[in-house]
Amino acid sequence: MIFLYADDNRGDQLLVQEALGEAGVACDLRFVSDGEELLDYLYQLGKYNQETAPRPDIILLDLNMPRKTGIEALLDIKSNPFFWGIPIIVMTSSNAETDVVRAYEAGATAYTHKPTTFPRLVRMMEAFGRWWETVQLPHVANDCFARSQFVPTEEDLERSRMLRRMQAPSPESVHRRTVQ
Repeated sequence: MIFLYADDNRGDQLLVQEALGEAGVACDLRFVSDGEELLDYLYQLGKYNQETAPRPDIILLDLNMPRKTGIEALLDIKSNPFFWGIPIIVMTSSNAETDVVRAYEAGATAYTHKPTTFPRLVRMMEAFGRWWETVQLPHVANDCFARSQFVPTEEDLERSRMLRRMQAPSPESVHRRTVQ
């Protein structure tokens, strides 16, 4: 199982790595440090290719990252049907209701607050491991990925560029939509 963790805080990355080990969750944990790098990994651009960037089984996503926020990356990822089958769990320090709403509207599978103690983080990683053992995901996307190399088309790249220019909805507009 490949976990891809997008977080700019190296300390948080190391804590998650240690917590997964402590929880006994067997996985290949990969790290990216911002939303741009996350998209490069998924689209296998720049330093990433099929060997260095295998398709993740799950993405853990922080919201507050430089260059491209978690919400912006989430919108971009969920705009491409090729990535729809990848569960994305937002794991962030924000408790703001607007962030929770925006994350789910953008296509997050789940939203959770980063635990404040290591034992709680271990319990969370144990829960992720148990969830992963019981969840059923569509095989179509995974089978498609396994049978062929993913080479982004010019249309994929243009859509990515367009989404990068767009901004995520403002908290005020999200609030208005949820209240109505």
